[in-house]
Parts: sequence; C-alpha cells; structure tokens
Amino acid sequence: MKKVIFALLVVSITIFPIEYQLVAQSYFEGLISKNFEKCYELSSDILKKHLPIGKLKEIWEGIEQTYGPFSNIIKITPIEKSPYMIYIYTAKFQKGALNISITVNNQGKIDGLFFNIAQNLEYKAPNYVKNDNFTEKDIKVGDLPGKLTIPKNPTDVAVILIHGSGPNDMDETIGPNKIFKDIAYGLSSNNIAVLRYDKRTLHPELLKDPENITVKEEVIDDVERAVKLLKKEGYKKIYLLGHSLGAYLAPYIAYKNQDIYGLILLAPPARNIEEITLDQLEFLEKLYSGKNKEEIKKAKEEVIKLTNNKASKNEIILGAPASYWYDLRNYNPLKYIKQLKIPVLMLFGENDYQVTTKEFEIFKKELSEKKNIKIKMYSNLTHIFTPGEKSPYSYYIENHVSSKVIDDIVSFIEGRN
Repeated sequence: MKKVIFALLVVSITIFPIEYQLVAQSYFEGLISKNFEKCYELSSDILKKHLPIGKLKEIWEGIEQTYGPFSNIIKITPIEKSPYMIYIYTAKFQKGALNISITVNNQGKIDGLFFNIAQNLEYKAPNYVKNDNFTEKDIKVGDLPGKLTIPKNPTDVAVILIHGSGPNDMDETIGPNKIFKDIAYGLSSNNIAVLRYDKRTLHPELLKDPENITVKEEVIDDVERAVKLLKKEGYKKIYLLGHSLGAYLAPYIAYKNQDIYGLILLAPPARNIEEITLDQLEFLEKLYSGKNKEEIKKAKEEVIKLTNNKASKNEIILGAPASYWYDLRNYNPLKYIKQLKIPVLMLFGENDYQVTTKEFEIFKKELSEKKNIKIKMYSNLTHIFTPGEKSPYSYYIENHVSSKVIDDIVSFIEGRN
C-alpha cells in the first residue's frame, strides 16, 4: 500500500477541558507548519508584546538549525496550574527530542511558550505489572518478529494479541502508550502467557502484493501461524484478544479454528468498518478547522462513495484500495459470533470516539440471548482503554491500560480455567 491504512486508531490522569487542548494544539500546529501569524492570533496581549511574529519565526528557525525538521509528536503531558493549563508536547525532531511547553490562560489564549530537551522517554510499566512473575523471550511468528511473555509458574493458558488497523508494532504503540505491552505484562503477571508480534503491514517488504492486499494476508494468516506456534510451545488453552479491527476479525477466526478456547474483544465494531469510519470523521470534523477540516470533508466524501458501493475496486480510500474495504464486509463479527459456543468477553470504553456506545448497544441487543457472551462498558475509558476524554488528543497523553480492564480479563480467563 502506498499510504498507511486509516487507523481505527502516568498511571492516572486529571481530565482537562478539551477547549484548552484544542487551543494548544492549534498553536502547536501553527509552529510546525510555520504559520506564525496563526500563533500570534492565538496569543494573549502580553505574549504578543514579548513574542511578535518576527521573533517567534527567528526562534523556530534556530530550533530547526539545531535539531533538524520536526518529525512527530511523541506524547502530550497536561499540567494544571490554576488559572493556567500547560501542555507539554514532547516532539521528535531529526536530531533529537524537545519538550515544547504551551501555556493556556483561563481566557483560552496562549500565555507562554518554552523549549527544553526531552528526557526519560523509556517505557514505564504500570503498577499492576509484577516483573518477578514472568520472563520474556524473542520469538518469530512466521517471518514476523514477536515476543512471548512466559509466567514462571507452569500454565497451559496463552493469549494471542491481534492489532487494530494500521501498521502497528508488537506493542501496539500509539503516541507514548504501549497498549499490547501493558496487556501482555499485566496478564503474564497473573500466570497467563501472552504472544504479541509486529503486524505484517509494519513490514511492507514482506507483503506479496501490496496494491491488492486483503485482511487475510494482513491479519488472519498470521493469527493462524501464531496459534500453531503456541500449540508447539505446549499451550492447550489459547485465547484471542483483538483490539478494534482485531476484535472485528477475531470471531471469524474462532469460527474457523477449533483450537480457540475463548475470545476477548476490546472495542469490537458491530457495523461494517466503513460505517464506523464515517462516524469517526463526522466527530473529528467538529473538532478541527481550516485545512484539517477540509481534509476530513474530502475523506468523508470518499467513505460515503464507498458505503454506497460506488467506488471502483482499485480506487484508493483512506490509504487502501476500495477492494480492501469491500472484502472487510465478509468478516463482520455479527455473522459469526452468534454461532460460537466458546466464552466471549466484550469490553467497551464510554469515551471511545472511534468504536462508540452505538456499537455496544447493537451487540447488547443482538446477543441478549447468548449466555456465553459477557459485555461490559467502562466509564471514562478511551478507545485504547486508558482514562481520558473523548478526543484523539487523549492518545498522546502518557498513560496505561486501566487496571480494571486487566483484572476483568484475568477473572474471565480464570473463571473458565
């Protein structure tokens, strides 16, 4: 694929007003796009006096001369210092990382801008991880690199983690957060082995036909390889844990594979993927303005064309050919989950703007008679099951998968075994 497929995409945090975050984000975007006039308009009267357009331009050019061009946001750290909100953008540049602190006053204006070198970007395990309870080894799933976390006490239970959409690494890294690493370490701290591995689209050189990829090559074939690998390793009770797109596909995989002992589905879509993608775009359209809003509007037009079956198979929609999206419809979980006899745990976050409460309600209605399926909604959790607001910016706040989610998954597995 020429472009990245659209992603369906701190132990505890304080939730801050989204309006302040949007102001800080607009200012940050002004900096990296060198739209210093925009930054000036967002500034308070005091900052305008101390940091006029020319001076801000000079400062930014000096940063680029020293650190090279901006690459990406690593994380966003919000700090409340009443009556101010400070948003620290840890940003990666070509030659290093910087913390860019943007202060928003209670009038919604930028009152301060500071730069310093970023430190301590290593992963910090959440409190529920007990490193003495397990070991970790490198392992190959076919030709994909992976890791197997192995409890020190004997167990025949193992979980395979299945990514959401996009070219994810084995940790399902999103901003500063490592969703699958949290889950793997959390479960293995409780005597459950976990296998995670890079998604195939992270290694485009391994794709047979990138222009005509299907989800079978992207996801399903590698899950089948992972199941065979765990059986060879001696595990008899194999669970699939899918997130987002992975949760959408897991019921089909379990329906086709009798070796699957149970399913854990995090934020599973009930409708076809293009339908929830359209909802996502409509949500984002309300957040953004200017060029971003125009890009979202254009993306919406493409997705509407897709939902109406008017896109040609080779037409690129959000980074993938329309044939990819049409093929995804064949795996809608409602076609398969009703036929499963194995236990299924379905988890949702109330502050998930990507797989919303609408999906939760559909599953509750459609699966009300299924005694083997448990469905739960968590308040204040996002699409990546971290505490946060219903916003894409929440993904850039350093956090961890909620301990409640880990506890519920452990209880679900222990209840079966």
